[in-house]
Amino acid sequence: MAIAAGAIFEVRSSASDGNGGFFVPGTSGTIDYSQQNAPQLSVTDGVANGTTTITSITGGFTAALVNNGVNIAGALYQITAYTNTNTITVDRTVATASALTINVGGALATVGFIGANCSNLQFGTSGCSKAYLQYASAPYLMSATANVSGGSISLGAGQGSVVFIGYYQTRGDITETANLSFRPTIKANAASFTMFSNSNNVSGARSIIWDGGSYTAVNGFYGGGQGNSNWLIYNCKYQNFAGIAIQGGLGDVDYCEFTGCSTTPMQANGKRCWSHNNSADGFGQPNGGQALIYCISSSNTGNGFGGGNRVNFYDKCSAYKNGGVGLYVNTDYQVSLSNSISYGNTGYDISGTNGDQCESISVAYGTSNANFTNGVSANIIQLTANPFVNPDGTIADISQVWAAFSLNNAAGGGALCRGAGTPQYLDIGATQHQDSGGGGVPRIVVPRRMW
Repeated sequence: MAIAAGAIFEVRSSASDGNGGFFVPGTSGTIDYSQQNAPQLSVTDGVANGTTTITSITGGFTAALVNNGVNIAGALYQITAYTNTNTITVDRTVATASALTINVGGALATVGFIGANCSNLQFGTSGCSKAYLQYASAPYLMSATANVSGGSISLGAGQGSVVFIGYYQTRGDITETANLSFRPTIKANAASFTMFSNSNNVSGARSIIWDGGSYTAVNGFYGGGQGNSNWLIYNCKYQNFAGIAIQGGLGDVDYCEFTGCSTTPMQANGKRCWSHNNSADGFGQPNGGQALIYCISSSNTGNGFGGGNRVNFYDKCSAYKNGGVGLYVNTDYQVSLSNSISYGNTGYDISGTNGDQCESISVAYGTSNANFTNGVSANIIQLTANPFVNPDGTIADISQVWAAFSLNNAAGGGALCRGAGTPQYLDIGATQHQDSGGGGVPRIVVPRRMW
């Protein structure tokens, strides 16, 4: 046996990794005691007899504790049955011992301790567990050692799947437009490690700020392996990474922001992402293909979209005021550019060599021109004015970037991009305008998977 898939963990800065830390909903337990700082019951005279039975002379067990997490001598178990005030049953065998410290309920203090217990969590794509991380004014610090209290997260094949979800005051209160400044922060506290490694596993993160602390060779998220490595990173912010913020080809990144990084931060497939003010390329996959849709790259010192060494697909994207090329095409491999805008970049707005494998359809570029030949092209638009509403204004977070980079109606600018895309009537660029009277296309029309 193991802790049931679908267990819900709770992490709070004022709690303890000595607590029970989780609850399994939808079963016979009646009260979730994980959403509190202190354990509901704590005894120091626990006895294990080499089976799943746990006893305590002090006692205090109740039927309401069933399906809560219990920490027995530093390991997490699920209470599966209540016998009497002195006896409970847990999900798996506990080695024979006495004078055990037993804490039932109460939140955990670090995400690393959840990783330490995922080998005892049932694996299954239909029962992904969740770990809620409560906002704290100070960041949760993360060490380089994986799957220990205060450490990084490393999930592998056969381990339980966990989605880490940030919240402010109540679970679910951080959305795409609400409480983004109250996403909890997990910050690296050492060099040379990956904060969240996910190999052959169905896991992910939502509504969390990941901070690399500018430490050397710290990576944010790695999603590798085959088969069940179907991960999703949603509504997160990645900042100050000297390593790669997100890398992996088998998952998806949705509605995420990347800033302050010194290596190309976003090296994965994604949609509705914004990469800005990095001392590197905004997007790119140097060692593999990349598919991006509805993404914005602005004010990076390198290229806006850096291309890569495999097939690349960029649709409905916008590049603006990057220090290199806006849309860089490595045409040693097939590249498709469609419905995208590149304007105001220091280098060429579009550039590549040996363009016979480049397909460019409905692409708008600025006065810095394009630098590729051959290939397939249609509906290429040269702009003479800035097409965006307010790209140089203050943009507090990703929820505001869509309005700033929406199309203006200036002649030679946004007016040329409205309804000029492929298929017919689609706008060119990362946002869609809406005409007065409600007749326009919705601003964001990308479907997404939600937990």
